[in-house]
This record gives sequence, C-alpha cells and structure tokens, in this order.
Amino acid sequence: MKNVLEIVIHGDWVNISYPAADIETEFVSGKESSLGDHLVLFCQKNGINPTSVVFFISEELLFFKSFKLPIKTTDLKTAINFQISQLTPFDADTMIYSFTTKAEGNDYLVCLYAVQSPVIQGYLQQVAVAGYSIMGLFPESQRFVTVKDKKNKWVLVIPGRLSKVLIFSGNRLDDRKLMNMVPSFAELAEIHGTKNIYHVEPPRGSSFLAAAKLKAQKPVFKDFNMLPAEFRRPDVLKFIIAALVIVNIIGILGMAAFKEIHLQSEIRKQEDEIAQIMPKVREVTGLREEEKNLLASLEGFENFENIDLINLLVQLTKELPPESYLEQLRMERGQTEIRLLGYTENIGDLTTKMQSVGDTKLKSTTRRRNRTYFHMETNVP
Repeated sequence: MKNVLEIVIHGDWVNISYPAADIETEFVSGKESSLGDHLVLFCQKNGINPTSVVFFISEELLFFKSFKLPIKTTDLKTAINFQISQLTPFDADTMIYSFTTKAEGNDYLVCLYAVQSPVIQGYLQQVAVAGYSIMGLFPESQRFVTVKDKKNKWVLVIPGRLSKVLIFSGNRLDDRKLMNMVPSFAELAEIHGTKNIYHVEPPRGSSFLAAAKLKAQKPVFKDFNMLPAEFRRPDVLKFIIAALVIVNIIGILGMAAFKEIHLQSEIRKQEDEIAQIMPKVREVTGLREEEKNLLASLEGFENFENIDLINLLVQLTKELPPESYLEQLRMERGQTEIRLLGYTENIGDLTTKMQSVGDTKLKSTTRRRNRTYFHMETNVP
C-alpha cells in the first residue's frame, strides 16, 4: 500500500513499518510515550509524510474459534452477539471481535476473532489524536491475504509460543489451529491437499514458501476488520456512488416527469380537438343514418316499380265510400299484394266498391269505439 503506515500490536509494544519504501521497521514500547508521538518522529526521521495507518493485531493476542450455526438462522449477527460471552474467554464489555460466515451444506461455518480491547483502544486513540486516519484493525494474518491465491487453497504458518497454522480457501479463512510443533511441509501438504504453504519464518532448506512474497502484494482487507465504529472514517467512495445513484434516479424521475407532463399536455390537446369535432361527427353520423334510411326507402320503392302508386291512390280516393277512411297502405317487398287498413260504417259497400280497384279480399274486421276496422288485401293489375 502506498503512503500508509503499518503498525502491528504485540501487547505492550508495537512495531512500525512503511512498506512503500525500504525503511527499517521500528519497535516501540507503548509504555514509554504516546504512539502518536512515535509515529511523528518515525516519519520525520525517514522523510515520509503518510496520512493513513492500518493496524494489525498479533495472532499471539487473538482468540480464535470456528463453529457452526444452522443454515436456518435468520439473523446471524444477533445470534452471535447474544452468545459472545459463552463463545470467548473475555467479558463482552472489554473485548472487540469480528467474524465471517460461509454456507456449508445445512450449516453456516463461522470463524470468530476476539481480543481484549483496553490496550488496543489506547493505541487507536493516540494515533487518532495525532491526526492520522485509521484504515482498519485486522488480525496479523490478514496482511498476507492478497489477490495472489484468491481461488486456491493455501496454508499460512505463523511461529510463536504456540505456532498458528491458518487454512484458507482463496481469500476466506476456514480454520486456525494452534500447535506445539509445526508439522513438516510434507505432512501439511498431505493433510490439507495443497503445496501452497507459506511460512512467516521458513526454516532453512525447507520447502515452505516465504510469506514475505505475499506481503509484496496488495492486501485484500475484506474480512475481520475489528476497528471500533468511532474510529472508522467515512467511506467516501460509497458516498460518491450513493450520490451518483441518487442523481441518476432524480434524472430518470425528472425525465419521466417531463415526458408525463408532455404526454398529458398532448392528451389534453387531443381531447380538446376531439371535443370540438364531436358535434360534427354526431351530425355526420345522423346524416349517414338518414341517408341509409332514405336509400332503404328508395330501394323499397324500386322493388314496386310495376305499381302505379299515383293511379292507385286516385282510384282509392274515388272508390272509397264517404263513411270509409283509409289509415294505412302497406306494401311488402317481394309480394304483389297491397294491404289496406282503416275503418268504415258499411263494410259491405266498401268490399263491393274495392273490387273496381283490383282483386280485393277482406282479411279481417274488428269493432272498436263504435267503428268497424278492416284489413283488406288487393292485387293491383
């Protein structure tokens, strides 16, 4: 990492390094003076001006536990927080911890790191007061987790009072084992099924890979960040991304609102135009209906082209007795008969006189309101 100080906490003492340059690591006792003052002196002595610090906690100080929880656990964080005192040897009020989870069949594999916090909190406070930005607080092993073996299984050996053997799948820690004596390279390769086995201090002549090669790569810093919330710096990138998302959403909504307003304006305009022409449309529809009826009437008259209607009406006017009145004259399409409907005072006289018009038959008579109503049919020659 460029322009970043690295501090490894070993308890009452720390070591300070600056990986971006070939500068000797400095070991400092935390009891002598403020760690923040030591950082200032370290930077002045080496002519560097970093503004950020990342902390690592020695694996010697860390408690580690791996366990499983049912896959149906709805809130893993709450479940772990609830039983943290039973999972670790520390008091919940005096420790900081972090964990990762990975689904394995019907369970979650949980890897938990915890450490007592008073000394750690003191170092963090001193560095923050000195004006440095703290990037994170990680287990020492996370400094070796890089993109190099992000898809492979690999093992890291860290020597100490009890040697730590950490097993990784890519960038994720699967387990950490404490051992009095570290197995040989061949034994570890057989147990874990990989030859990617790194050692922080590889014995001379062994087949272990030097872990220093991993420190030359950019660390991932994805898991086990135990930095308390009060020391975390705002994630500017997230804010920028969130702001861009909000701006894009506002822009999309604005465009949608503009299109909606334009669409509503066009709809109102079209509705006004429709409202203006609808009376004319209704008038045209009525005229077309009248035209249709007129054409039907003309067609009906055309079907009776062999009948001299004017002459028929003249004859009827002449022959009808004075007491007889014609109310309807009906002609059916496809028929030669003409139906005559009306009323009379003398049905016999009417029937006789109608024979001079044509072959006339009396179809029916009814008596209503002191009148005799008739229905006749005649064939006009």
